[in-house]
This record gives sequence, structure tokens and C-alpha cells, in this order.
Amino acid sequence: MFVQSRRGSIRVLAQVSGIAGSASIVALAQQPFTEEAVARGVNYTVQYPNAFGCGLAFADLNNDGTPDLITLGRTGSAPTIGIFQNNGLGSFIDRRTTSGIASLPQASGVSCGDYDGDGDLDIYITTYMAGHHLLRNNGNFTFTDVSAAAGVNDDGAGMGSCWADFDGDGWLDLYVGNRTGSTMPNGEGSPVMNKLYRNRGDGTFVDLAEAQHVDAGDAPTWQPGFFDFDRDADADLYISNDKGASANCAWRNMMFENVDGDYVDISQQSGTDGCIDAMSTTMGDYDNNGFQDIYVTNLPVGNYLYLNQGDGTFVDRAAEAGVAGYHVGWGALMFDYDHDGWQDLYVCSVNTPNFLFDNNGGWPATDVAAAMGVGLRANSFCVAGADIDGDGDIDFAVAPTSSRVRLYINHEGETRSWAKFRVVGEGHNRWGVGTNIDVRTGQAWQVREVIAGSAYKSQDDLIAHFGLNDSEIMDEIRVKWPGGAMRTLTNYPANRKWTLYPPAALGDTNADGVVDLVDFNALVDCWTGCNPGGISAGCEMMDFNGDSMVEDSDFDGFEAVCTIPASDCDRNNESDLRDIFRGLRADDNRNGRLDICENAGDMNCDGAKDGIDIEPFIVAMEDAEMYAACWPGCGRMRADMNFDGRLNNFDVDPFVDCLLGECP
Repeated sequence: MFVQSRRGSIRVLAQVSGIAGSASIVALAQQPFTEEAVARGVNYTVQYPNAFGCGLAFADLNNDGTPDLITLGRTGSAPTIGIFQNNGLGSFIDRRTTSGIASLPQASGVSCGDYDGDGDLDIYITTYMAGHHLLRNNGNFTFTDVSAAAGVNDDGAGMGSCWADFDGDGWLDLYVGNRTGSTMPNGEGSPVMNKLYRNRGDGTFVDLAEAQHVDAGDAPTWQPGFFDFDRDADADLYISNDKGASANCAWRNMMFENVDGDYVDISQQSGTDGCIDAMSTTMGDYDNNGFQDIYVTNLPVGNYLYLNQGDGTFVDRAAEAGVAGYHVGWGALMFDYDHDGWQDLYVCSVNTPNFLFDNNGGWPATDVAAAMGVGLRANSFCVAGADIDGDGDIDFAVAPTSSRVRLYINHEGETRSWAKFRVVGEGHNRWGVGTNIDVRTGQAWQVREVIAGSAYKSQDDLIAHFGLNDSEIMDEIRVKWPGGAMRTLTNYPANRKWTLYPPAALGDTNADGVVDLVDFNALVDCWTGCNPGGISAGCEMMDFNGDSMVEDSDFDGFEAVCTIPASDCDRNNESDLRDIFRGLRADDNRNGRLDICENAGDMNCDGAKDGIDIEPFIVAMEDAEMYAACWPGCGRMRADMNFDGRLNNFDVDPFVDCLLGECP
């Protein structure tokens, strides 16, 4: 009997023989997924039972290009928040005891955003009626609790949270879901509603939820989510609420459209106001029509898949798509696990094995969790995804209750092409949260959005990830940042991680706000004339016209923003910088000046241009052999002061001018 994962990627070959009542099984290849949490350094058991599951997050906390892991749910007085540093190879170093984070045994949900615009991802942790916590990232795997000073330490029954710049001022704002009406330990009801914390840009926030009519009233919210459903470059808001069905539709899910920084309730007209016992909210383009859909988990009556029609309305197609589940669903991860160009769904369940719905564009999807080795049955609540080992496919972590965190390493995606994108944002939104990326291979388009705070109480890595099937080139990449800045790139190779820069950041390699000599030398190093294979990772910001090359047309864009004074010292009617960039003139000391001009007139090679150079200048004009004998190693053509390739009387006047301090 042969067992293989779909479309021919053979993972297990089993031979079963019934001869003489014997049977043998021979495993010949890697399983599609392998569970490796403890082996990779993540030994963390979720213990806290009262917050309806505890979240986890993948986030690059030290800006080294690899996702680190945050886990919640341990109890006791010792450090309870798991901070695991990725060592760059996909294994983790436990940083709990040195993180500076206090013991938070009632931690519930987690999300990450750079609230202070310093480039480091900060951590927000909700708790179950014990005060929420904003942890400022100090950049060295230590964190400072700034909750009270920032004004985001409400003591609601905290569930999920999310980040986006909803008002377009460049600073990330924070939305917090509080399960209003939950019972306090003393039996009293919690009065704390949901919060929309607007970032003032000075380290503090102000709550605008009531003013913006997005506090959800007394609805028991599980998970909010910022996303741009209408593709107009601002952050819309969706909220999943519990107990809708059981309370005769007293509470429904809510959709708010962002209209110039103000929220408008379009729940009913959009068709997303499900009267259900909603838990998780997960966004992604499941049907590849270019618009973000919404997956909502529910009680056993079935999960919802709201497909975005692109006209402001949504239609539930969960049953048709085969992803209704019909079990108690919690967290969900939308990702293309096998890189076939269609996003799949991993769904956590209670009392039944988790699902992995395999979407190949032809519905209904098939549950392949058991075959892929991820059909965990352990009362799972939360899930988050990231490429932890850098091999191009998405791995994921699952947090069950009263059990250890699982880490599933993906091997199935290794068989097909992929691409990853780190988005550099504009202004203080350094991680590009809210950016949409569309990728075309052939005639097929896919879209991803950078979302901070996803699924149930958790967060996926902020790297946008695409499965490209067998494509080796992305024909077109369209990027749209919050606020509307756009770029188009073409012919970028697959199977690499690329960085996407907004137009205003092009050319500024060290992000110091000035395009200068440091950046020019980086441009020279990126010239594709010496790299016929095209652009290399690290040179994306020098590709001004987005054609996957760094060439003359890109120099034009660079020159337009460069602060180096223009010069043409060799009088060839081309700028000296262009001559260096093209390799037509040498700049061995990389100071942005032509060596031929710097050396002209320094006849004895002592680094100065003075009266001592007069004699060798005359000798060079009259007797090349004597010049070479008297000043070995000094090029005779240093006397070619007008750079015409000849030594004659026309070089005398420029030489005299040079002695007077007017060298070219």
C-alpha cells in the first residue's frame, strides 16, 4: 500500500504484507509535519484554565530577521510569560528569567506592534480582569512595563487585541477586546467595554471607543481584527462576539468601515453580522479574488467563511467550501502550507482533533490533518504561524490547555516555490502594518495583508508569505501602503525573502533620512552589470523603477534624491557619480570622487598638490622614461590635467590652476 500526500509529494512509503500473518512498515522519507517543540527548545506548559485558552505570538523581537516566540498560560510566582529567542537556525533560547517581565499568571491574549516607532516590536498582553500590560521592547530581549504611563492598563476581561494606524497619523493604534459581562472572581459583572486606544505619538494613548461607536456595548467580545476589506488603504475593523445564537441575537458580530478616520457601522449591510457564538476571527483571501475574507469559528452548528465580494458585501460559503467544521472551533490559521497558491485553514477544536482544510481552488476542501501529522486532539485554543527555520514554508505553534505548546515544522512546502516579504512602513509604522501585497504569476493573483493581531488571542509573524507552486519568477508585485503610497515590481525571483520599501525610503540604506555617500557606495555595490542574474536580496531599495535590476535608470532616481553635490571633474559631460556607478572611472577609496581627478597634479604621489610637483610635471611632459625612473609607481598621466588622453601645452594652465587651489 502506498500512502502519499496529495499531488504526488510522497512522504511515507508503507509496505504491508499479509504472508504468514506478518506485517512490516518501512518509513522512507520525512513526514509532512513533525512536532519538534521540546527538541527545538520550547518546553512550555499551559496551565491557566480560566481565560478560555491562552494566546501565543511569533514576532521578530530583536530585528535579526527570524521570528521569536511568545507564549502565555503558566501559573506560579516564577516568570510565566514565555520569551523564546530564535537562534537563527530555527531553535530557541529561553529568555524568561532575564526578560524583566513580571509574573502574569492570568495572561490571556497577546499581540505585537511598534507603538513608539523605534523599530522594535513591543508586546501587549491582555489578562482576565487583572489589568492589561504594554511591554516596551528595550531591544535586548528585556522589556519595560509602561502600561500605566501609556494609559492602556484597563482591567477588563481581556481577550484578543490588534494594532493598526486607524486615523492615518503614522502611529499604530490599539484595539482591545474585553468580554464585557464576564463574571468577576467576586461574582460581580465586569463593567469594562472594548477599547480603541488612539496613539498620541508621545508614548500615551486615549480611548476613543465610545466616541467612535466601536466599544461593542455589552457584547462579550472574543477577538477583534483590523484589516482593509475594501482596499482603500485604511484600517477597517471586525469584531467577533460570543453568545449571539444562545441569546436570541442579542449580540451579533460587527463590521466597521473606516471613512477618513471615522468608523461607520456596516455590519448588517455587509452581511457579516452573524448571530452566532463566534470565537476566532481570521482574515485572508481564501478564494483568490483579490479581497480579504473572514473566517469565524463557532459552536458545532458550523464555522462561517465570509467571502468578500469586492463590493462591500460578504457571503458565507463555509459549507460549500468544506470548512464549516461542525465542532467547537477556536483559533484558526489561514496559510498556504503546501505552496500551491491557495490558502489553507488550520482550525483548533475542543474535544475533537484539529482540522487542516486543504484548499486547492476546487471545493470542497479536504481535511488532511491526520495525514499531515497535525491532527492534535488536546483541547486546542490558540495557533500562530511563522517560518521559524528559514526554509520558506510556514511552521506553526499550537497552545492547548493543560498541556505543553506544540511546534509543527513544515516539510510539505519544501517541494514548491515560495516568496516572503518584509515590509518597511512609512513614518512611525516601521513594520508596514496594514500594507497590502498583490503577487501575480502568469495570470494568477494572490494578496496578503500585514496584520498585527490575528486569529484568536494570537499573532502570526508580520512577514507576508506566498506559495508560488512551480513558478520561478513573480511576474508582478504590487504594494500599497496605508495612506495610499504604491509601488510595482516586476520579474523578481522566487524562493527568496525580499524587503519592500515605500517610495520615500528608496536609496536611504541606513534610514538616517539623508541619501549621501554611504548610500551611494551601496548603490555601486548593487549594480547588476556585475550580476547578470539580476537583483540580489539587500539591494531592493536601489531598484527605483522596480524592474529587478539596478542599472542606469535607477541611477537617475538615486541622483534625484542624493545630497552629494553634482560634479563633472573630468569634463566628459557625465556626472562623476554616474561614471563611478557605471565603472567607467575608478573610485578606489570610495569617497565619491574620481581617482583620476584626485590624483591629477600630484606628480610625486605624496598626497599633496604643491610646488614640489612642478619639476616632475615638466619631466612627465618631456621625458617619460626619466619620470618613471625618478618617481616609480606614479602614473605619467597624472599630468593630463584636461583629461583628453594627451600630454601637451593644454595641460599647463589647468596644472597651474591646481597649484593655486583650483584643482578639478
